[in-house]
Amino acid sequence: MKNELLPAGKRLHGFLVKRSEEIPELRCQAVILEHEKTGARLVHLVNDDPNNLFCLGFRTPVYDNTGVPHILEHSVLSGSRKFPLKDPFKELLKGSLQTFLNAMTYPDKTLYPVSSQVETDFYNLVDVYCDAVFHPLLTRETFYQEGWHFDLPDPDGEVSIKGIVYNEMKGVFSDFHSHVTRKTMGALFPDTTYYFESGGEPEHIPELTYEQFVDFHRTYYHPSNAYIFLYGNLPTARTLAFLEENYLGEFDRRPVAAAIKPQPRWSAPRTLEIEAPAPKEDDGTASVILAWMLGPATDPLNGLLGQIFSRYLIGTQNSPLRRALIDSGLGEDLDEMSGFEGELVQTFFAVGLRKTKAAHAGAIRDLVRETLEKEVADGLDDDLLEGSIRRTEFRLREITDSGHYPYNLLLADRCYRSWIYDGDPLAHLRFAAPLARIKEEKAKGSEFFRDWLRTWLLENRHHLVSVVTASARLGEELGELTARQAAALSRGFTAEDRHFYHQLTKKLAAEQQRPPSPEALAALPRLSLADLPPKNREVATSEARLPGDIPWLQHPLFTAGIIYLDIGFDLDSVPDDLLPYLPLYTQLICRCGAAGLDYRQMATRISLATGGIGCGELCFNALTASGEAEKLFFRLFFHAKALPERLPEMIAILRDLFLEPQLDHPKLLKDIALEMRNDLQAGIPRSGHQFAISHAAARLSLARHIDEQLAGLGQLRFLTRQLAAADFSGLAARMKELHELIINRRRCQVSLTYDRPEDCRPELEKLLGELPASDGRRCERRFTPAVDDQIHGIEINSSVNYVARAWRLPGFDPELLGHLHLLARNLSTGLLWDKIRVEGGAYGGMAAVNGSQPIFACASYRDPNLARTLQVFHDSLAAIAAGLPPAEVEQSIIGTIGRLDAPKGPHDRGFGETIARLSGRSPAYRQQVREVILGSRTADLARTAASLLREKRQATSVYGSPKAFAEARAAGLRLVSEPLLPEPPAPAAPKT
Repeated sequence: MKNELLPAGKRLHGFLVKRSEEIPELRCQAVILEHEKTGARLVHLVNDDPNNLFCLGFRTPVYDNTGVPHILEHSVLSGSRKFPLKDPFKELLKGSLQTFLNAMTYPDKTLYPVSSQVETDFYNLVDVYCDAVFHPLLTRETFYQEGWHFDLPDPDGEVSIKGIVYNEMKGVFSDFHSHVTRKTMGALFPDTTYYFESGGEPEHIPELTYEQFVDFHRTYYHPSNAYIFLYGNLPTARTLAFLEENYLGEFDRRPVAAAIKPQPRWSAPRTLEIEAPAPKEDDGTASVILAWMLGPATDPLNGLLGQIFSRYLIGTQNSPLRRALIDSGLGEDLDEMSGFEGELVQTFFAVGLRKTKAAHAGAIRDLVRETLEKEVADGLDDDLLEGSIRRTEFRLREITDSGHYPYNLLLADRCYRSWIYDGDPLAHLRFAAPLARIKEEKAKGSEFFRDWLRTWLLENRHHLVSVVTASARLGEELGELTARQAAALSRGFTAEDRHFYHQLTKKLAAEQQRPPSPEALAALPRLSLADLPPKNREVATSEARLPGDIPWLQHPLFTAGIIYLDIGFDLDSVPDDLLPYLPLYTQLICRCGAAGLDYRQMATRISLATGGIGCGELCFNALTASGEAEKLFFRLFFHAKALPERLPEMIAILRDLFLEPQLDHPKLLKDIALEMRNDLQAGIPRSGHQFAISHAAARLSLARHIDEQLAGLGQLRFLTRQLAAADFSGLAARMKELHELIINRRRCQVSLTYDRPEDCRPELEKLLGELPASDGRRCERRFTPAVDDQIHGIEINSSVNYVARAWRLPGFDPELLGHLHLLARNLSTGLLWDKIRVEGGAYGGMAAVNGSQPIFACASYRDPNLARTLQVFHDSLAAIAAGLPPAEVEQSIIGTIGRLDAPKGPHDRGFGETIARLSGRSPAYRQQVREVILGSRTADLARTAASLLREKRQATSVYGSPKAFAEARAAGLRLVSEPLLPEPPAPAAPKT
């Protein structure tokens, strides 16, 4: 580490060191400081990681539903005193090597994190973010664009409402589960900031005035309310000097009334009963949730126990509350809100069922209570409790990303979890001591844990029964929300009002289309191409063979002592008619019983011995010598992780799952199918752009056609049909058939990521030597692209659309792929951002190519438009085909290289390298792609964009409302539509 431990009491660049200490659990030094002049608080986790993070946080409580902190979060990144660009955030996305760049509004805080592995880039990002936060321009035009405004292109036409946050939250509130979570949490904390929607409710966002918006910034965005988190290997003193000299030194301390007030405890339980918008398929169903307010977030013991009990009660197939609720038949599966929440001033635990009936609320409440009473009376399952403790510790020690957030930001999150509530910022980072206390209590017996259940759940009067009923009527009304709201708010408009808003609409459109001035662009700090590393970062890899000529890729990386094992099997022997069953199989095989143990006993065994065992398919195109053949890389991989001392038991578990699984379990199959179906359906409002891309690309590529069957609309419809047929014994037979086709030593590959891979060889040889070996037959898969010029619409109850267009690519030539990566980056941070988000009011517009499937795609997210967006896709490509300024191409090169070099956790690095090599993408090939990107010019992007415009093999899909589709047809688009799920067949008439 470059940092010497700074002693308490030392003064440094305007800061006073309050505390310094080692955190052995994280291999970090922690330095806690306070800026003496303003009171700004700062924590630095110093280590050897070059991926440095800067995160500026503020406490931002709210007391209405206008979404002011959310709109402000968007707006401060729209120009500042030193960087008077209208969108410096976009410019940073374009041309920095950032490894994370975003801002997030939470229920009680707002965070501005940036990270980079390059020192110059890091301080450039910190400079722009600090100026944005402390000195934003906050113009009225920014407020109107990011928040809301009356839109009136025609002075005599209908008034509408537009705004990026307004449209984003329309999308959020199109999601039934969002209502369940947000309204239940609000009702559990009715006397606090959590009662209100910090993101903003669409009905109330138009109540926010510009003056209130500016006042919120003046009140809360001050160093005296700042919590600054640093992570990485840059010396603490250097960053302190930068902050003092450039920003903090110009401020004085002042009081900021931002404390997050706790909820007073109730003397009796309460009930919430509401309706929420939902798809017509779910009309009349309900989510029933029981939620308990627990202890303070500042108590690390409370936090760990909350996580452990969440896993014990509902986290495994053997968990008592999960088992009781699922087996009751009162609902289809656990509601997504179920679990422990530790990121509010007071923590809470929730559990409940989705797709139940409101009338079942009393029975569900009683069942939960009876189950908890039984646990307290009979004593806890010792093995299940031990497994829950071990799995919680494993998760705390593991170096991994969350999928959305990098590891360094996850540590920041743990810090803020106590810090902003005036607790110890290291409370949830130093987990060894509270964990040791829990293990000591466990060694004494279960009384400590029974007392916790008794105190916090059974005898806790501060609990809520939340009943949220799905309403198709409200769902259908979502599409009319903006028109209805605009009509009501504009009913009293005078001619002068209409003239004002017409002029405002024109002014905003002109401002949105105005390019930034050269002077403003020049003020933004930039990297040059010379700052870019010329070589890809290589992942340590050696290729070996296991008996039976099984390929074994070894990755000797630092893994914090965890062994990551990935065992793959070819799927080319699985016939087409069995493909849709694969996702069910991948879920069942890791959750079933085996070797004489039932599925509940196996769940406990897996928790005791491993950090988790999972399974999933990978389907994309392998790279051939010509780069053109439609050759599939189609594998199923088992993923397992454990500490070295538990490797033999993990291997034994895998052996039993491979050789003696209990796949004939109709009840478990039904439960898994319901859970999968409901998760897919709930995912559409949140990831509709991905569903739309998948639906379009499936008509162009065999790999994407299979993907759509496994993870898209095809899988949703397949599961719906299987559940309607209710032939779960037949499903079990398909599972056995698949298992016999898949588990085969002759079609096996192994990847292992660990400091000393060879240490694992004896156990691996023992496992693989027992696997069956057969030649089997390879299935020939035929596919004909279904190209037409119609738009395919999928009807959902939503007030926003998800629009996608996909183009078929000719192959994977490194030159083509490099230019496509660059084109996607340029579109996503350029014209699609400007035209779809800024001018069109959607939450996002993006382009994508992943280099493993022959598809290029453009999409929009939570988009009020449809026809306009499709035109934007075409016009944006045409503009690039006409030629971009060289400086813009250079920016895109920098941004693209930044994405290629994004840091990953050890398992992602090791397994990712395995997949790249097995699919023919050698390090040399990937280096070629990088060099193409680095050497690209305006003409290269122009030629690539022009080739897409000429490409006839393209497809368009939209997830949206029937109303949006009717408007598109009226505008002359050739659009065919179909419901998300076909109507169930009418029951047969009784025979007479």
